[in-house]
Amino acid sequence: MGAAKVMQFSADSMQCHKEHMNAICNYVGNAEIVQGQDKLTAPKITTYQNDKHEIYQVIAEGNPANYHTEDATRIMNATAQVIKLYPLKNFAVFIGNAEVIDGKTKCDGEYLEYDMVKKTMISHPHKTNLTKILIQS
Repeated sequence: MGAAKVMQFSADSMQCHKEHMNAICNYVGNAEIVQGQDKLTAPKITTYQNDKHEIYQVIAEGNPANYHTEDATRIMNATAQVIKLYPLKNFAVFIGNAEVIDGKTKCDGEYLEYDMVKKTMISHPHKTNLTKILIQS
């Protein structure tokens, strides 16, 4: 979810408020954000907008939350209990039963970070679960 394209929001209910110079919006029930080829769905999505009206953080909470994006070279699908997107940084974090399928590579773990520009995945250690990676040729 980049900063330049139009975003479309939908949900059963929505509530926005100002906190300091930021706008915080909560979308609850069948929440969905679509921007170009990016689509985020979850029971609850919260967006954070700065004083320049740029959305700098999106948090999707679900059982699971889902993220889908594609471009000319690949399709990526991800699920997790919590998905945090940082559109201005082109960065994503997937927390809790995370699964990211990027092209022919699948990665499962409790805490995964994804750099959308470099197309790199980082898995951090977890006390009880291993990160699993499947690469298909």
